Amino acid sequence: MSDALRVVLIVQIVIFSIVILLLSIYFLPILLIRRFHTSNNILVGNFCLTGIICAIYWLTNKSIHLLNPIIFEKSITMCLYFTFMPQIVNCSVVHSLVMIIINRCFSIIYSNKNLFKKLVWSLLSSIVQWIVSVVLSIPFFLTSYQTCLYNNRLQVPWIYYYVLLINVIVPSIINIVFNSIIFFFVRSSTRRVLMTATITSSIKDINSQQHSRDLNLLKHISFIFIVFIIGWGPFYIVLAIDGKRTIQPWIYLLLQILPVISAAIQTLDLFMYNREVRQYLQQQFFNFFQ
Repeated sequence: MSDALRVVLIVQIVIFSIVILLLSIYFLPILLIRRFHTSNNILVGNFCLTGIICAIYWLTNKSIHLLNPIIFEKSITMCLYFTFMPQIVNCSVVHSLVMIIINRCFSIIYSNKNLFKKLVWSLLSSIVQWIVSVVLSIPFFLTSYQTCLYNNRLQVPWIYYYVLLINVIVPSIINIVFNSIIFFFVRSSTRRVLMTATITSSIKDINSQQHSRDLNLLKHISFIFIVFIIGWGPFYIVLAIDGKRTIQPWIYLLLQILPVISAAIQTLDLFMYNREVRQYLQQQFFNFFQ
């Protein structure tokens, strides 16, 4: 193993360890404290959970590559762990973000429907997201199992295009479509509110504040989504176009840094956005040292 690769692996291990710690700190109040059990927080908490699982996998992956890189050749189970698990954990993260965007669209358009504001709906949406992630990953599992069983390189070139499709292209299209729907709906709704009589000024203020909160959340989730795509998109694109693995290894080495930076930015953004959770954590921190 080259010194450059060893340094990159060590940096990745350190950053993923920090990401796991911070996401866990953010996730626990949402899980344990009742006042944080809102529909938005449940969906964001599901994103944190997928992020924790994803970071734990990549932490163990990079640690094994650093300490014993040939262990995956010793059994089919370890081989599948290195070939299939990256797909399902990354797919879960990106589709948890997609589920938040879809739910925000429904809650904004059908704001008079309590169904989309209930915790049960958020929990159901999270379960559906996990099912979708597993189902979409089945083709990759089958090809990975064949690769590990016969101990050779993946012989299905189209599978990396499929992975690019379900992890980058389709989620990006869904994000653009639902964000566009929300944008045009809120703009048309704002115009209707402005045309109403002044007697309904209090209702206008409430609607305006609600739309403002919805759009702020939408911008926040869209930013996290874009960061994820920037982090993982180049890696998946190179995997798809480089079927014969002719691209220089140092390029793959550089591409491995982007997902780590992406995970760090997403984690920090969560703390910056949710002021209520951040203030709670700050209060607990100061109380602990008093």
